[in-house]
Amino acid sequence: MNRKKSVLLAVVAGMISTTAFVAQAQETMEKKPAEVPKFEKVDKNADGAISTGEAKGTWLATVFTKVDTNKDGYITKSEYENASR
Repeated sequence: MNRKKSVLLAVVAGMISTTAFVAQAQETMEKKPAEVPKFEKVDKNADGAISTGEAKGTWLATVFTKVDTNKDGYITKSEYENASR
């Protein structure tokens, strides 16, 4: 096998490994906890919406953009309840 083919095979193998790793990591990060906390507990400042700062460090942070269906940068109670079902 010549050098170009060896390099190409190494690149393809690396891409396959990376894709599988990313897919597994994404699936793990998006799993909801067994018991999802009530909206009011996550909405720490009680303004009726969850910001990215309030979601930081929770399962919600990893899926924030998916849950924020109207893309306004905040998660409302209805968006939260839809995501936690």
